[in-house]
Amino acid sequence: MAVFLFNLQMPSYKRKETCKHGEWSEQQLVAAIEAVNTGMGMNEAARRFSVPCTTLRRKKKAENTKKTSLGPSASLTEFNERKIVMNI
Repeated sequence: MAVFLFNLQMPSYKRKETCKHGEWSEQQLVAAIEAVNTGMGMNEAARRFSVPCTTLRRKKKAENTKKTSLGPSASLTEFNERKIVMNI
């Protein structure tokens, strides 16, 4: 008769903390796009100006440097919000 002992403990998972979203500014993006337009490579510009390479490619292609907010959009307009606040 054989007795088998198994370690049934789940492996611990630790999430990587290197991925930080939205930590670049519009000025950094504009400077990176200008550098690419003057001959610098995409990867080099992304590294030098701390802008994600995929973001740099997408914004350069669309020629839109406005930084959008992360998360859902507001459900109330500023006017409606002020109106509610005044009634409270």
